[in-house]
Amino acid sequence: MAGLELITDRIIRDAEKKAEQIYKKAEDNISDIQEEYGAEIEKVKARSNDDIEAAKKREEERFFAELRAKRREAVLEAKNEAIESIIAEAKKRILSMPDDEYFDVLASIYAACAEDGDGEILFSKKDKSRISEEFIKRLCKIKGNVVLSKEDAPSEGFIIRYGRVEENCTIDAVFEDKYNKLADIANMCCKE
Repeated sequence: MAGLELITDRIIRDAEKKAEQIYKKAEDNISDIQEEYGAEIEKVKARSNDDIEAAKKREEERFFAELRAKRREAVLEAKNEAIESIIAEAKKRILSMPDDEYFDVLASIYAACAEDGDGEILFSKKDKSRISEEFIKRLCKIKGNVVLSKEDAPSEGFIIRYGRVEENCTIDAVFEDKYNKLADIANMCCKE
């Protein structure tokens, strides 16, 4: 029996040794797998972090682009409001001038816009009620030969008609014509 015990002890020891080798090999495989997957996990984490950073950067760029657009929009709106306010105030001042000053302004507009030749001049009802024959003579001395029309201009100021050609010199039209120049001035004053 002693021989049998020796054999079984040896078989058990060989089995234990073999089991240890298998266990060690399994641990090495587990370690290799963990390393391999650990590296993959780190790559995935790095990609995720890169993706997150890229998404953050895109979102930040979009936000600042929107902010710049809103700022430009607000500045443009403020400039337009300023121009509209300046124009409204200037019109108000002209229209509230005493008659002699108001008609001096109209005479200077006439001098800048009139052509040589015969024509008719249309004034608004309000201006017609304040106009004198002397004023029409004054205009004829400046340039051309105009007669007072029975028709009315749509607003303060005047329209000169040369046959079928009209020169709109109403206060509204004069300011509308100058709007772009005023916008350029406002742009120079209010650089972004």
